[in-house]
Amino acid sequence: MYLEPKDKKGYGYIIELKVSKRLKDTQREVEEAVEQIKEMEYFQELKSRDVGSIDLIGIAFYRKKFRMVREKIR
Repeated sequence: MYLEPKDKKGYGYIIELKVSKRLKDTQREVEEAVEQIKEMEYFQELKSRDVGSIDLIGIAFYRKKFRMVREKIR
């Protein structure tokens, strides 16, 4: 999913969600989520719309717990 700012100088966000089967898998899953965004180039849509800053966010859930990784591009 992506969130585009109304003001192109603002931040755009690309978010990839994963559900883990075990708590110890969440770190691996969250890293895979960010890699998936990069490999599939999901951020290109926001780049083509001249969004100034883009954050790639991976979130992995296990029941009520989660891990999150954020990486900036541009």
